[in-house]
Amino acid sequence: MTKDKIIKLLVPLVAVVVVVESVILVSNLDKGVSNTQVVTEENVDKAEKVKEIVADFAFKTESEEMKIGKAYEVDLNLTASKDFNLDGMEVYIIYDPEKVSVSKLTEGKGFPKMINKSEDGLIGAIFLWGVGDSYSSKVNESDTVLSFSVTPKVAGETEFNLVTSNETGKSATMIVESSTSEKLVFSNGRLEIKGE
Repeated sequence: MTKDKIIKLLVPLVAVVVVVESVILVSNLDKGVSNTQVVTEENVDKAEKVKEIVADFAFKTESEEMKIGKAYEVDLNLTASKDFNLDGMEVYIIYDPEKVSVSKLTEGKGFPKMINKSEDGLIGAIFLWGVGDSYSSKVNESDTVLSFSVTPKVAGETEFNLVTSNETGKSATMIVESSTSEKLVFSNGRLEIKGE
C-alpha cells in the first residue's frame, strides 16, 4: 500500500474512534447523577428550566387502537424548536413485552446506520455521524428518527416511553450537539395504545 492509501484508510478510522470515544465520555459523565439534563416537560425542575428545550420527540402511528395479532408501524419523530447540529444521538424506548411484540426496527431517512441495542422490553438505537458529517435540524422541521412495527398480544392498554433518566439502570436517551459536545434538552411524548 502506498502512503496516500494508508492515510486515506486511517483518517476515517481515527475519526470513527474519536466520535465513539466522545459519546462514551458523555455517557459516563452522567453515571451516578440522579438528575440528567434530559427531561420531560412535566418534571422539569427549576434549575433546568434555565436550559432551553431545543427539540421534541413524538410518536406517530396510524391508529392507537390496534387489533391483536396485527402489525402496525410506529414512527418516532424529532421536531426542532431551535436550529442545531448533532454528531451523536442515543434513543431508548421501554415497553411491556408481555402486551406487545416489536419488530422491524429501522433508522429514519437521512440517518446513519444505527447501532441496535434492543432487548425484550427495550428498543435501543445509537446514531453516530462521522467527522465532518452531522444531523442538521431547523426550527419546526420534523424528521423520523426510527420506525418499528408493533403487534398487540393481549387486550388492554400499554405505553411506549423514552427512557430519560439513568435511574432505571438502563441507558438514557440523549442528543449531543456537534459544536459543543453537550447534551441538548428535549421534551418527549409517550405513545399509549390499546389492543382489542
